[in-house]
Amino acid sequence: MFQNNTEEVAKQKLLLLYILDVSPKSLTKEKLSEILIDNFNMNFFIIQQYLSELTSGGFISLDINEVNQALVLEKGGSETLDYFKSKITDSMISKVHKVFNLNSSGNPIPIQTEANSYPRNNGEINVNLKLIEMEETVFSLYLSVPNQEQAAVLMDKWKKTPDYYYKSIIELFIDNKPTI
Repeated sequence: MFQNNTEEVAKQKLLLLYILDVSPKSLTKEKLSEILIDNFNMNFFIIQQYLSELTSGGFISLDINEVNQALVLEKGGSETLDYFKSKITDSMISKVHKVFNLNSSGNPIPIQTEANSYPRNNGEINVNLKLIEMEETVFSLYLSVPNQEQAAVLMDKWKKTPDYYYKSIIELFIDNKPTI
């Protein structure tokens, strides 16, 4: 029984190192704890113990700056992770990738855009503009325009700078300022 607990502790510590390795942003102790508690049902006090042990062992360090205290994966932690990464289960890796919106290779999944047009019975064209994140539509806008040329212009602008148009539309609703 003790052997199983030791292996489980090692897996959890490796998971912690893996999260620090693949995270696209620096993580604080609090954010890392939140990820582990929410996604891996780990105990807060155990996480703090692991962080302390990994810090004292030289696997991670705490980078203290004016804004926050970010955890840093040290060379020893990176080498250990490289050597023992196979001990982390595929399901654990999948969960981590989902948390950070990463593909199976560990690279960020870009937000996808779609722009489609459909003719209407009255001769106008319906245009559907979408943002898709992790195979889920997070934004969709339908517009009706008089002709295919205007539909093409809308779709082209959406594909080139979706972040600008999405942000502008959201600001229209959030700012609550009438434009008329």
